[in-house]
Amino acid sequence: MTSQDYKELCIDIYKHFQGMLHLFYKNKYDVIAYSLQIYLSTKTEEIQYDISEDTVKVSPKILIPSYISEPPKRNYFGTFDSECCDALYYYKCNDAMMYFAFKFDGKNKPEVIKTLTRVYIENIIKPLSKFLGQPDKYCYFPYSFWEDFDEESIIVKSIAEYFAFFYCIDIYYIQLLSTQKYESETLIGKLYIPQRGTERSKRDLTIKLTKKVYLKDNIRQIRKLMEIASSELSLVLGRKNMLIGYATKKKDFECAIYINGHLNIDIFVSDCQLIYKNGVFRIADSKQFQYPSLPSTLAINGEQKTYLEDIMKEAYKQKHGTILIVGNKNDVESEVNRLCALGRGISICPLNLNFHLNEIKNITSIDGAVFIDTNCICYGFGIILDGIAIARGNPARGARYNSAVNYVENQKNNNKVFISAIFSEDGTWEYY
Repeated sequence: MTSQDYKELCIDIYKHFQGMLHLFYKNKYDVIAYSLQIYLSTKTEEIQYDISEDTVKVSPKILIPSYISEPPKRNYFGTFDSECCDALYYYKCNDAMMYFAFKFDGKNKPEVIKTLTRVYIENIIKPLSKFLGQPDKYCYFPYSFWEDFDEESIIVKSIAEYFAFFYCIDIYYIQLLSTQKYESETLIGKLYIPQRGTERSKRDLTIKLTKKVYLKDNIRQIRKLMEIASSELSLVLGRKNMLIGYATKKKDFECAIYINGHLNIDIFVSDCQLIYKNGVFRIADSKQFQYPSLPSTLAINGEQKTYLEDIMKEAYKQKHGTILIVGNKNDVESEVNRLCALGRGISICPLNLNFHLNEIKNITSIDGAVFIDTNCICYGFGIILDGIAIARGNPARGARYNSAVNYVENQKNNNKVFISAIFSEDGTWEYY
């Protein structure tokens, strides 16, 4: 394997991990930035790279060996909270040496992201070590790299390890609990779980159980106890997975688990919110939602940008998701006339949505896109987007996203500049 081959493989690893972060975060604008620093030394060569998000530029830097002043003689894998890096993999075999160091930007890094990185290293980076000293086998690694590991399985494993280590809880059992019914009704309830080594005093309980109940004793009994844990009350877990009573307020050292129905769970930990829905885990900022900024594709001034973003914020409240198409007046008007003449939507007299923000929820409630110009004038809604398929699709994103992307790309070929604001049912919002 040549230096160029290894360089390309390192970039693939960076992009793979970056793609997993984008998949894991509910809102892609909250994705934490990171850099990947790599060092490989064998008898014949020494390779050093520092890969960052800035167009994935690769530049040689002698940084990695300084992370460990006295490298151990055997294989080593560890995590560090320091100025150097957040997760480090080190491997040494005879005359071959390898370092992979992940460094995240900022100080507020969710602990679950660090756990995700450790699991990623164990499942993706560590298998690479066995190829050291066997350059003839390097060529086979990229194939197994893409085929044998998928992002969702690593995310689920990371979540399981995170809760097992920090909260001594089996997250799979919580998933199972959410599927249990009581008198034909799905479960709606709350559970407070303490961090490892902590426990709430019985004085802080509103209702105390005289006999502690082991969480995994009888799932039907636990389901019955959870029936009370709604509204103001929450079931409280003590040490050794023993249920001790009910409380009205969460302690700082506890995580709060809200079961909202069948396989529908919200988990609030100290630094983030985890969402389990439709069989997948996602992470969201537990703070207020950060509205994405309008892209600079369109030629608009500051006032137009502010008004358009106000409209986007109202459209975001539509629970069922929707699409807004924005362009200049002539392009929007001609496209609405063309599509509606073919029975593909509803055209209306020009309406300034900036003065009708309350009506945005109504016009976005039906299927189809809403067309507005850069001055917030709406010309039609419920419009079905057309166009020959020219943009590479993403089956995981659904029809709304793919149709919007394809429509915008088609219009570029017609010398028309549009942006699409895509609002999904899962609460995500992005521009294309």
